[in-house]
Amino acid sequence: IPNKDGKTYTQTFIDNTFILPFSSFFIQLPSNHSPIFNIVTSEIPLNTKYIPDKISIKLSNAKNNADITTIINDTNSTPNYEIGKDLKKWIGYAEFPQIYTLQNDEILAFNTLPIKDSTVIYIGIYIPTDNEYTFSLNNKTINNFDLILIDKETNKTINLKNNNYTTYLNKGS
Repeated sequence: IPNKDGKTYTQTFIDNTFILPFSSFFIQLPSNHSPIFNIVTSEIPLNTKYIPDKISIKLSNAKNNADITTIINDTNSTPNYEIGKDLKKWIGYAEFPQIYTLQNDEILAFNTLPIKDSTVIYIGIYIPTDNEYTFSLNNKTINNFDLILIDKETNKTINLKNNNYTTYLNKGS
């Protein structure tokens, strides 16, 4: 677990620690053990400022396996990758679906950028199994924007601010 000095780590068997966004942690287990997680998330971490225009898009399947990508509106940000504002996505090719934003060939879990009228944000997905998948807003703190999802396979458009979008996707879609 990262120490408060931001440079060193502490190794523990069991830990109940608040991990700040943009922090890393590692898990090492013997091959015959499975990790047990009890992860509690907070919409607004205690020591970070409130962000009024944050969009968290969730991709889930019928088994409730899910992933989230977050887009943050910041007028002082640039469309380029910025350390401390954007966070690259590590894709894990497993049984869980993955969702991320694409910006300048970067695959991002957190994407901070200035959002204006009609800003286009490209979303990428990894679909591990044939299943029904739902796109939804996990965090509805977007005040002044609609979020229109365009399904390029079916040409359907849906405002995720008002409704979820469910569609059947094949593995590798």
